[in-house]
Amino acid sequence: MRLLRTDIPDSGILEIEEFSHADIPHYAILSHRWGAEEVTLQDIKSANTEGKGYKKIKGCCKIAKDEGLEFVWIDTCCIDKASSAELSEAINSMYFWYELADVCYAYLDDVSSRRRRSRRKKKEGESKKQRGRRGGRRKTESMIPESKWFKRGWTLQELIAPREVVFFDKRWKRLGDRTDLEDILSDRTGIPQSILSGKDSLGTISVAQRMSWAAGRQTSRIEDEAYCLMGIFGINMPLLYGERENAFVRLQEEILRVSDDLSLFAWRYKYGVGLLAPSPAAFLESTNIIRRRGSNNASNPPTVSSRGIYLEVHFIGIGPGLGLAVLDCQEEDNGEEKLLALYVQDIFLTGNLLFGENSLTMQQFARVNMERLDNIDLKKLKNYQCPVRRICVQTSHLRKLNFEDANQIHSVTYPKEVLTRLMGLSHLGALEYATAFRSEEKSVEITWLMLTRHDVERHLKTEKNPKVLFKAVESSHDSFFKMLVSRGAMLNSEGWTKIVRTAIDVGYIPMVKAILENHLMTNSSRAFGEEALEYAASSEKELLFDSILNLEILPTDGQLHRAAKKGHYYISLSYFSTGVQPLMRSKPSHLLIKMGPREDMFNYCEILSQN
Repeated sequence: MRLLRTDIPDSGILEIEEFSHADIPHYAILSHRWGAEEVTLQDIKSANTEGKGYKKIKGCCKIAKDEGLEFVWIDTCCIDKASSAELSEAINSMYFWYELADVCYAYLDDVSSRRRRSRRKKKEGESKKQRGRRGGRRKTESMIPESKWFKRGWTLQELIAPREVVFFDKRWKRLGDRTDLEDILSDRTGIPQSILSGKDSLGTISVAQRMSWAAGRQTSRIEDEAYCLMGIFGINMPLLYGERENAFVRLQEEILRVSDDLSLFAWRYKYGVGLLAPSPAAFLESTNIIRRRGSNNASNPPTVSSRGIYLEVHFIGIGPGLGLAVLDCQEEDNGEEKLLALYVQDIFLTGNLLFGENSLTMQQFARVNMERLDNIDLKKLKNYQCPVRRICVQTSHLRKLNFEDANQIHSVTYPKEVLTRLMGLSHLGALEYATAFRSEEKSVEITWLMLTRHDVERHLKTEKNPKVLFKAVESSHDSFFKMLVSRGAMLNSEGWTKIVRTAIDVGYIPMVKAILENHLMTNSSRAFGEEALEYAASSEKELLFDSILNLEILPTDGQLHRAAKKGHYYISLSYFSTGVQPLMRSKPSHLLIKMGPREDMFNYCEILSQN
């Protein structure tokens, strides 16, 4: 750590000393806004004693020396900014250095404490001089919140971290310390007085509240919006200048690794595109958001993956593919029972312009309605209407979408009376109601909503060979079928056979393919596909036969042998016609397969194969 000597010789040449961590002496530290002609480390090495920045350093050193401190740390000249490695280490250490300092001098170069003639009414027993001091002090105090120092990103941690902060005006006249100005500072920054006084630690404050303190601040570089907050959240991460807004996304992901505070997602912002906020500005209205009172953190913490962020939350369906993810946080002045919830949309929405999918699977979500957070009282809902689910919500940089793209995600909320009626259906009648629609899209939407209910989902998963699956097949609703299977509808071997034969009889190729593909995901056996092929052939469904054969679940040379042995003549012929050769082993045997044109089905030929 480099420190500047406060005892400046008559030559005016500044002296820098370096210390190891174990040998760091007592020192003061400066908090200020950078301006023109700042003194750099290179300037000190070249003995440059000119410029406005030099005068600021002299003023700081004089104050520190008068208070008995031999050293001071100033960011402009105690860091070698020509070294990216040193700059990264310094920024990651910044909060600690301010915390370690004996005192921090906050230099407000746009505030003047010069008194003006007071026109205030004289109080009883008060002298003219006392009245003037009172008026001048109030005038100065009213100017402090107007300082641009409060608008800079880096000065946030410089206000909070030090054990003592003393404010000075542009002439290095003392304005007061953090304790003296506690009320003014709290009103200006939104930081609770208990934090400014040191009574409470930062860990007692929600992530959303801490983010809100930075919402109205600016930095010269976009990346510094994130880097200046690392100390506030106890985060260390590498600096990547050039990553722009992704720096703030990375910061939030790092916060998730050390905190289970879901208030990180409690932001409102017009220009958001994912679960994570694009900048601190999104938290402007989050000043009063606190963690849920009495929270025991029993749920699993959020986790970050390549797909997005997994959350364990109460989930409430409110529209086609649209739900509320209830966060474990609340607004401080909105009662103990109401929690905040954000809007999330199943991205596999019928006709979605972004993703081109055609079913609602409840597997992955995108945040929508970014400017809204709803207040939800879970005690007014039945348990099955707001089950705890683990959902995956996409992050902003994952999709690389802009705000206009995000607006294309289709989200519709059912009217309250419609939602009340639908969610009031019994668990037995809910899915039957959904299958009554001729429109597959409508059936999918209603079923998705019903399956947000725990009782309906449990019924679907426990019923053997559910009728709703067969209704989907009979109606040629393949997207509906896939959604039901993805949500846990189960079929035994007899049920799979019956349902694929039903689909073949209906003759709808996409449905047959959906059944075969979903069966393959739950059972690696290829025998089911062969049986479907044979049934399609025997039913003279030539188009279906060709479509099934093209699913790339067939064929191999071993399957040719097995199909021939089982008497699956049409399959064996098709295998052989695609160029698959029978296995040649030491003991050949002859298997008969049916082949030839349709009018000559009973001609046979021998194929050499291995038993």
